[in-house]
Amino acid sequence: GDNGHLHETINGADGHGGGATNAKIKGAGVSSTFPENAINQLKYIFPKFCNCISTRERPLVLFLDDVQWMDSASLVLLQSLLTDSRMKHFMFLGTYRIDEVDENSELDRALKSIDETRPVDFVDLCNLTVEESARFVATVLGIDDPEEIADLNEVVYSKTRGNILFSKQILEQLFRKGFLEFSRMTFRWE
Repeated sequence: GDNGHLHETINGADGHGGGATNAKIKGAGVSSTFPENAINQLKYIFPKFCNCISTRERPLVLFLDDVQWMDSASLVLLQSLLTDSRMKHFMFLGTYRIDEVDENSELDRALKSIDETRPVDFVDLCNLTVEESARFVATVLGIDDPEEIADLNEVVYSKTRGNILFSKQILEQLFRKGFLEFSRMTFRWE
């Protein structure tokens, strides 16, 4: 049968309609009372969908930034997806600010629950040190010796405290405002 398949009806495909595309889901216990059963329906359908589009040759990677801001329903869906033993050829990468997640928060409980089902690896991303920031700024500007940009790095580091994203944004802003430009005479950033 048709259980669990996504069927698409294309109005106008035979030249008699308005050309609109409507998608509907048939079977698989999916009811028309979407608001009442939305989470359960998504928990059932989303892993099936992800498995349909991921293969050994083309695995699926889902990246979500700032997961500490996820609402409860989204977190339940994500937890369901990540604990589903049928998920194959799938990787989830999520970022969150550790200082914005309390122990025993909804996200913390979800991560612990996921870790009980399958291993969860954590990678702490720290801000750059002053020396690392100097190497970063020097590399961006194509300068071999970070000491040559010590004054610039002092400004960048004082504004960003080593946050690499903010460091990049500060350099871009300095360039846009004309404080940092590439000299065609010396072939260097000045």
